[in-house]
Amino acid sequence: MIFVSDLVTLQQRGKYQGILGSCVGLGNALGPFVASGFASSVSWHGNFYFLCPLTAVIAVVSAVFVPSPPDFKIKWSNFKNIDYYGFFTSSIGIILFLVAISGGGNTYEWDSPLVISLLTIGGVFFLIFLFTQWKISRLPMMPLRVYKTPSVAIMMTQNFLFGMVFYANMYFMPLYFQLVRGWSSYQSACLTLPMVVVQALSSTISGFLISYFQHYNFIIIPGFGLWLLGLCLEFALFSKSVPMVGICFIVFVQGLGVGFVFQPTIIALQAHTRLPDRAVVIATRNFNRSVGAAVGMASCSAIMSNQFRSKLRSSNVGLTSKEIEKLSKHIYAIDLTAYSPEIQTKLRDITYHGLRTVFIFFIPLIGACFVLAFLIRDRGLQGVGEKKEPQQSTDAEQNKEQESDAEQSHDKESHDEESCDEESKDNTERK
Repeated sequence: MIFVSDLVTLQQRGKYQGILGSCVGLGNALGPFVASGFASSVSWHGNFYFLCPLTAVIAVVSAVFVPSPPDFKIKWSNFKNIDYYGFFTSSIGIILFLVAISGGGNTYEWDSPLVISLLTIGGVFFLIFLFTQWKISRLPMMPLRVYKTPSVAIMMTQNFLFGMVFYANMYFMPLYFQLVRGWSSYQSACLTLPMVVVQALSSTISGFLISYFQHYNFIIIPGFGLWLLGLCLEFALFSKSVPMVGICFIVFVQGLGVGFVFQPTIIALQAHTRLPDRAVVIATRNFNRSVGAAVGMASCSAIMSNQFRSKLRSSNVGLTSKEIEKLSKHIYAIDLTAYSPEIQTKLRDITYHGLRTVFIFFIPLIGACFVLAFLIRDRGLQGVGEKKEPQQSTDAEQNKEQESDAEQSHDKESHDEESCDEESKDNTERK
């Protein structure tokens, strides 16, 4: 994304960001099938072994084909400008906060000294991180000055919120397909295809539309609206008997909304920032989205674990206390085939109850993004501090100019002919 911002003008960036988003969507489409193949044939560990050589290939291709800036040289003095203060303080704060959220109510009680200490220390380090970005760091990793523009602050908040929703939803939807409906991992991968494929297509289309019309709000606002509609349908209709066609339609609507949001918000952010800050804004946006994804996963895992444990202990499932304790600690790796059909049905009901709580958690987050989208100022694709480029004349205007030029030349020729005739007549009369 940073490469695109450096190599392409803001007016053409929508098209290339759309193409980039389509590649991300296609990767999301192929990834579940690769992971399902490893999990079914080898082991789920094999998926991580596969990522190592794939990353090495990507690094080699990037080093060979990605162009470098002119007169680029590695200066060791630049390493002194790295924001080490921000890196360490933010890492410590986020890790402590996520451990407290994921372990609270599951491994540890919420009012336990450990959870309270982790939340307190994590909050202190987060405040220290903000102070380093404000006063200490020479080149801060998250410059606070970018939040002075209201539209930028709104979009940064949206990126954090939809980062919480998107990645958690992509994780918990397959759990619904496999644990509640009893479908295989391959079937689960197929059911996510309508979402990721449509996301790729809508991302490409939205990029071309933004480049053509030179505006973005007419894409972003409907995108959040469609995403909100899809999440509401997910909560209302993801039952234990909804057909696959209905599921495909729901994830189709969600994919359409996601494609209209992910890449267009990047273009809108860059349109509201100065040229020197655009790479920093993209990095900050990715940081917010990644932190949101981590917080969303931890929060949803805590919600799911607490709901599952409370429902499992209050229901008469027919298991011993040891089996209940074991299930409570491994709710994401339940082997339902090890239990009788009656117990399987009860466990599916308990899992479904927990997942519905997670699904309803997504709705107010994207609802807030949808409301905030109306507050974004659409200033077009003219960057802050940039002079407005003279618009090129359209084909129709060029044709009119050519016609007027032809008429003027024709009138001039006829005028010359008339003047020549008059001169010849005068000469004849004189003779």
